[in-house]
Amino acid sequence: MASFTRKNVEARFPSFCYAIGRRPARAWNDVGGLLLDYEPAYGGFVIREVSTASGAQDEPFGSTRHKPDTFMLMMNFAVAALQATHRTARAGDRRRRRTSTRARRRR
Repeated sequence: MASFTRKNVEARFPSFCYAIGRRPARAWNDVGGLLLDYEPAYGGFVIREVSTASGAQDEPFGSTRHKPDTFMLMMNFAVAALQATHRTARAGDRRRRRTSTRARRRR
């Protein structure tokens, strides 16, 4: 298994946010943004969502903290799963378009 560090996870986090259709928070009170919280004494990383302008936060993916290695693998798995789903959906769309084009030609 590859060894990942805090810097690896922090570098990957913005692309993870983009892949799931969210955005990283620019500040502690950036409503709707996702924050990457790292506290090694408590176990590692957790993702927090800023809920209000006063800085209230929620943990949309659960409150369990994970070490950098595990967290990076989890993010990579989620992105790969979303990409696979997106590719499958796009392929289905193409098939439907070809069928409808053929049907129009017959008329």
